[in-house]
Amino acid sequence: LDHLIVSLKVLRNYYKIESPSFAEIEERKVNLPRAKTDMGKKTLILDIDETIIHCEEDPSKPHDIMLPIEIENGSTAEAYITIRPYAISFLKRMSRHYEIIAFTASHESYADVVLDELDPEREYIRHRLYRKNCVEIH
Repeated sequence: LDHLIVSLKVLRNYYKIESPSFAEIEERKVNLPRAKTDMGKKTLILDIDETIIHCEEDPSKPHDIMLPIEIENGSTAEAYITIRPYAISFLKRMSRHYEIIAFTASHESYADVVLDELDPEREYIRHRLYRKNCVEIH
């Protein structure tokens, strides 16, 4: 949190951009408790899109799997997912050394379907952060 506050001060002062107040940030803070098995490990934060997977809406493009994604209005969309080569073995291996947190600026309904496919037992990725956890900076 200290690093974020310093970064925001730089953004406000140097770049003259509008950013959330420190009270707003404190209010939106998420408590991510550590599992006993993760004590002493550093944290590795991975963006889902374009890091672990690539999502495509066009079924004619190459993809590994199709996942049905429930949209907020109640309908379902098809997401064509390409999993980065060795992504799952990377997650398995890194989870021995790091507490892994996955984040996305996308919606929870999308991210959970993708992450449940990659880590169905939730063995490797300890926490998930979504669009609702993001702080918008103008």
